[in-house]
Amino acid sequence: MNASRIIALACALFSSYAFAESSACIGKVVVKPGAYGAINQEAFRSLQEAQRAGNQAAIKGLVSDGSVVALTAQTVACIKAVQFHQYSSTLSVPGLKVAVLVSDDFVTKVETE
Repeated sequence: MNASRIIALACALFSSYAFAESSACIGKVVVKPGAYGAINQEAFRSLQEAQRAGNQAAIKGLVSDGSVVALTAQTVACIKAVQFHQYSSTLSVPGLKVAVLVSDDFVTKVETE
């Protein structure tokens, strides 16, 4: 097995680990005002583009089609996975049936014991 195949395999394993949702809570965060959660990677990318452009109409469209949800400020959520390359986390938020991707800019990590 050559070096490029080994590197590709290692990257694939790391990527699948980073995206895997664990049933365990690996940390806690508090949601900041103005936060949105996306139900998948595609919606997360669309949300980030709309936020960067200040396009509130696009954000409302994502919310109305159900691919993005507005999160309540000051909610404590459980971190299920971290996507380091996207500066985001997959969170389990009370009241939501699915885990959502949230930008790290919109959460504050909480110290756990």
